[in-house]
Amino acid sequence: MLDVFERLGGDGWPDEPKMPMLDAPPVPAYSICLTLLWPVPVFIFWLLDFLLTRRRRTVRQSSADTDVGQQQSGAHDEDTDASQDYPLRLGTFARETRPGHFPVMLASLEHSLPHLAKGRATAGGLGKVVDLIARKHPSDILLVHPMLKEEDGKLQYGQAHEELMPLRLVIGGEHCNVRVYRCVPPQDPGMTDVRVEFLMLSHEIFQSRTLDGIYPNPLSRRAVLKFFSLWNQAVGALLARHKPRVFHCPDFHTAIAPWYALPEHPDLRMLLVLHNAEYQGTISTDMIFGSRLSTIASLFNLPPRMVEDHLVLDGRFNMLKAGVDFVREKQGGRGVCAVSQWYAAECHANYGVLWPLPSIQGLDNPMLEEERAVVTGDINQAKAEAKHRIQRRFGLQENPNARLFVSLGRLVRQKGVDLIADVAGWLLSEHVDAQLILVGPIGDGFGHYAASKLQQLDENGQYQGRLYVNIQFMRDPEALKDMKLGADFCLMPSRDEPFGYVDIEFAWHGALLVGAQAGGLGKVPGFYFLAQNRENLGRLRKELRSAVSQAMRAPRSQLESMAQAAVRCSFPLEHWQRRLAAAYGAVTEGVPMLPREQSAQSLATLGDCQDDASQGFREVAAPPGSTIEFNESPGRRAGMRTFRPYADASAAVLLTPVQPVQSGDSAVTAGPFRGAAPVSAVASAVGEEYHHVNASFARSAAGPEFMTQELDEDELAERVKQKVRAHHWGIDEILESVGADVDFEREGSPMARWLLGRTCGVQRVHILVALGYVASPVAEFLTFLTATEWGLRGGETVPRFAQRLFGEKIDPPILNMLLFAINALAFSVAAPFWAVLSRYFQPRRIMAVSLLCFAQL
Repeated sequence: MLDVFERLGGDGWPDEPKMPMLDAPPVPAYSICLTLLWPVPVFIFWLLDFLLTRRRRTVRQSSADTDVGQQQSGAHDEDTDASQDYPLRLGTFARETRPGHFPVMLASLEHSLPHLAKGRATAGGLGKVVDLIARKHPSDILLVHPMLKEEDGKLQYGQAHEELMPLRLVIGGEHCNVRVYRCVPPQDPGMTDVRVEFLMLSHEIFQSRTLDGIYPNPLSRRAVLKFFSLWNQAVGALLARHKPRVFHCPDFHTAIAPWYALPEHPDLRMLLVLHNAEYQGTISTDMIFGSRLSTIASLFNLPPRMVEDHLVLDGRFNMLKAGVDFVREKQGGRGVCAVSQWYAAECHANYGVLWPLPSIQGLDNPMLEEERAVVTGDINQAKAEAKHRIQRRFGLQENPNARLFVSLGRLVRQKGVDLIADVAGWLLSEHVDAQLILVGPIGDGFGHYAASKLQQLDENGQYQGRLYVNIQFMRDPEALKDMKLGADFCLMPSRDEPFGYVDIEFAWHGALLVGAQAGGLGKVPGFYFLAQNRENLGRLRKELRSAVSQAMRAPRSQLESMAQAAVRCSFPLEHWQRRLAAAYGAVTEGVPMLPREQSAQSLATLGDCQDDASQGFREVAAPPGSTIEFNESPGRRAGMRTFRPYADASAAVLLTPVQPVQSGDSAVTAGPFRGAAPVSAVASAVGEEYHHVNASFARSAAGPEFMTQELDEDELAERVKQKVRAHHWGIDEILESVGADVDFEREGSPMARWLLGRTCGVQRVHILVALGYVASPVAEFLTFLTATEWGLRGGETVPRFAQRLFGEKIDPPILNMLLFAINALAFSVAAPFWAVLSRYFQPRRIMAVSLLCFAQL
């Protein structure tokens, strides 16, 4: 027994095993491997994103014809796929015709009446598509547009076929009488089976706009909200009156209209087509709740609950959400398209308002063959002659071997004009054979920045004979044609391009595109870069320089082969017509057609019939010169009917229908179809058809403002212009400075102004926020130290109130757990409290106050 005890070590326990002694500590091999593998998931994500979004970037010399053939066959394959998806609905919807009834109604602010020489109000790609629909729509369609102020020689609507029943709409308790004119164009010989008619709406709010401002802004102004309320209510009333099967809604401008029509037309379906999803009809300055919510509900004549559910996204006003919600709730999420396949994918990935949708379909726009450039003889010879004429006209060096870059379009952020301005100096200094022409009017603050930089570059004389900058309209159609034909490259580093018509116009003149593969760009031969981070200006400039260098290194034979391929690119009208008809068929699947008697029913018999006198509404006089009298005699008042789509909100009041005007003074005799030329994207951007996009509505035009006002385009442009003159900054620094200046001017309290002031060139609020991020882990570390110290001391120095709560002897592990639990509980309680406070105070103020309190502690 004693021997056993000694063998166990003398204490009855076995000896501990002896560990081998190492000369050096072990190498943490697993930890090193995991550290090296840490960035691999990020790299895989980047690679997948690149490969999934990468498309054809160039057309190689040896395979130009094959690539173009593949491009065209791919379009046919996509169209065939669409036909297979909807085999029964492709042709049937287009053939659904009924006298006096239109299966499709479209409403847009931009409009084109092809039968009128001066009946066009367009500002971009949407205007071109509306013009195309008015000419080549696959089915009968009724187009609704608000009239602008007529201008001699620019915009003239002529005489309407007849004046229809006017609309009396309610905005904030006040009646607005809207006149409705029916325009019937002469029959186009090329569209014998399709009827197209126009309803032109007249009201002083609509006609306060001119061609220099088709879209009113900013949306935070009461007058602009009244405009969109009147416009959406009018379209909604017309939807209920004419009962089309499908409402074709381009972008956000009439996205609320279907909700007005829904009670009287429950089978209405909508096709929401995104032409530019970056603009969603939002107000970013204020959260919408309380009194603001009630005011917007009154202006839009809707119940507050409906405004909160369908017009507010993440606390901000958003008109596009109304259209998305209609598609989700009434159509199961089917019925949203974008004007190109790739732009549809980008919209679905980038814009949160579209994330609830199951998918967004691509509806690639066509390009009419009648717009194709007519070049006689050899295309290369024609381009050389056009280049020579352009060089002579604009004072450039008459060098036939020069490679001419041309940028035509409005100078706006979306087109990447600031990138062109930043890269222009490098382009001309690095490539001595390069020449640059930039023509276009200023459209926003980015345009002012680009114009200032390029004009300074032009004035210093360093690149004389190689740079031409014209920051204004160019109303010479021959010069525009020569620029497209003489250009070697069209420069388009667009941040966002839904479809892109300018690149097609240049391609059909044999010019190659150099720019971003964004949205609809990438469909014609050229040299592209893929912008994976569109907010990183340095990266965008580097990628643009890479694409330019690739284009400059390409041999002349390759460029000529690519130009031949570009000229042969095709975007058939028939494919677009079939896909559009398929989209209409998809949204109307399973929806019965209206009976003939119901489709012809007048709005006079719809809704609850109530006398206006009982509503307490203030009467508004009829517009001057109207052929319809708003007679207030008892007999005529008995004919008034209130169309009330929602019981808990004031709604549209519609007058009794009147007979068509028969007098020769007001009716139009159908003359020969004059066949106005289709809208040109380049002419709309820089030529004689150019019109400003936005109209700044006066602040006092519609009563006192109730929201913090956004900067309109004119104010922003002026501030950017001043910054460019005073500093040599990039556009990102300029915009950050402008935003800081506006915030400082609008703050009234001394504390807020102090926080927005600068210390060492940095706003103090940013310094405090940074200190908050530093203080948070420090506080957790101090909590850990305190808990550890208390645990080691066994609770001897714990405060008396803690001893009363937990006893005189506190177990260290329990104390540790309690301290960390209290810390976590404080965060959980503070989070909802913070969220509630954020509804009433700006979050940055709450952050600043909390940090100041923490500093005092």
